[in-house]
Formats: sequence, structure tokens, C-alpha cells
Amino acid sequence: MDEYLRASKYGETAKEYIENADAVTPNIIVAEISRIQEKEIELGNKTSDGRLKRLDFISANSQVVALDFDLAVTAGKTDLEMKKKIKDWGLADSIVLVQQGILMEKW
Repeated sequence: MDEYLRASKYGETAKEYIENADAVTPNIIVAEISRIQEKEIELGNKTSDGRLKRLDFISANSQVVALDFDLAVTAGKTDLEMKKKIKDWGLADSIVLVQQGILMEKW
């Protein structure tokens, strides 16, 4: 979701899902985006109003889901494996990856 909001090349991949109401955002990602936006406000690059607009956009355009126990356990294992393969891989990335895998299995 953050990459989409930044209009990055990675965000382009998520664009069709977000704009077609198929987006799911783990609550930890909302926290991460909130933290990033707060940091940008402190640096003078963003405004509080802009931060709230981004967070409201997430709430309005995706289903925010909680991190449950099983997802957390699987994400921890996934995170260890991904950190071996990709520099700067974050735990939140693993949570999104696992959450996406769970959703794809249901479809």
C-alpha cells in the first residue's frame, strides 16, 4: 500500500487490486505507513493533513485485517527465509506476503 501511495514501480503492481476494491491491508502496514508519515512530517516533507488523507484512503479503499497468531508464526518463518535472499527485507513485507498467500488460497 505504501508503494502505491508513493506511485512507485512496485505500486503499479498493486494498483489494479487497490483500485478495484480487492485490496487487503494488514493492520501492521497501517502502523508502518503512519510511522513513515510521522517521520516525514518531522522532516518537514509532509503535513499532518496529508498523513490523515493517506490513512483515510487506506481505510476507505482496502479491508484492514488483523494479524492473527497463525499468520504471525508463518510470517516469522517466512521473514527468516526472505532475509537470506533479499537485502533490507522487512518483517512487514513478510506479513504482507503471507497474508497474500492465504487470500490466494481462498480464491
